[in-house]
Amino acid sequence: MKNLLTFIFLLTLLNGCGTDQGEGKNYIFTLVNSSGYDIRIDSFFSSEEDTEIIALRNGEEITKQFNSPAPPIQEYYSYISFFQGDSIVINYGNEKQQIFVIETNCNGNERNPLNICIYDEQQETFTFTEEDFENATPCDGDCN
Repeated sequence: MKNLLTFIFLLTLLNGCGTDQGEGKNYIFTLVNSSGYDIRIDSFFSSEEDTEIIALRNGEEITKQFNSPAPPIQEYYSYISFFQGDSIVINYGNEKQQIFVIETNCNGNERNPLNICIYDEQQETFTFTEEDFENATPCDGDCN
């Protein structure tokens, strides 16, 4: 009987032990257009021909959520996941455009939403501003 109680105690103890690997993470990314112009974002992976297009009217915002499973299958998400590409072209009302590529250099451009050194939190909001429009390159009505 003593052996049985010891066995049950050890079994209970072992069932209660284990690694608490944590929970999955939720990533929430938002883009806000406060540039004064409707924008179109063409995103793509530089190694592929397919393009993802996101349209945002002036004053509009869009949010995407990504859910990472619990460990050990932890996934990391960033704005690269949002845009589904490593390069983006921002078209401001077919008047001006900006081109951004993924940045892993932590001394890079703060206004690049693909700068993973700056925009690497689980919840991020990037706002396109009037200043972004002013800093964009004119394309004389042919930004396509």
